[in-house]
Amino acid sequence: SQNDTIRVIILKLEEISNIFGGVVLLRKEAKTREGHKYKLITLKSVSKSGIINPSDLGEYHAKEELPEKYIAKEGDIIVRIRPPIYGGYVDKEVEGAVIPSYFIKIRLNKEYINKLLPKFLALYINSKKAQKEFNKDIVGTTITMIKPTNIKKLDIPIIPLDKQKQIIKLSELINRELDLLNKLIELKEKYYNNIIEKVI
Repeated sequence: SQNDTIRVIILKLEEISNIFGGVVLLRKEAKTREGHKYKLITLKSVSKSGIINPSDLGEYHAKEELPEKYIAKEGDIIVRIRPPIYGGYVDKEVEGAVIPSYFIKIRLNKEYINKLLPKFLALYINSKKAQKEFNKDIVGTTITMIKPTNIKKLDIPIIPLDKQKQIIKLSELINRELDLLNKLIELKEKYYNNIIEKVI
């Protein structure tokens, strides 16, 4: 009937996922470049887009093989604990990268894998609503950060999968458009600079 409305279930992030802290890099770093070589997720890697850009990954040499809990796996969500508190989805290209201590890793529980898309969760973490919640909990003066316990308490709406897919698709279209606009700006700047140089 027309009166049927979608009932949105709201759950805390900690109810639907396992949350792990990252590794303190200095403690495990190899003194030479001969150690175990890893890709490294950096603060620059995770942006508002909800996607981790493989070209923004760093490099890390560990003196020993790192435990699995510090390694990103496809489907994980990596969240910065330093503002801005953005989340990024781990895809195949990012899999295997080290997660440093200024991030947390979110891995959905088995019973929610079919109810919540990790990409949607990353976008929700980056939404204005979630950001507003995080901003209330940011502490520190010189180095500001949010406690992982505050991220765990975030309310997550479990909306129908088709709606989640629509939001992901729309976000991907917007990101593509923004990329194109940025490239266009770069080209125009080069063109403008060339004209100026010819005149001078």
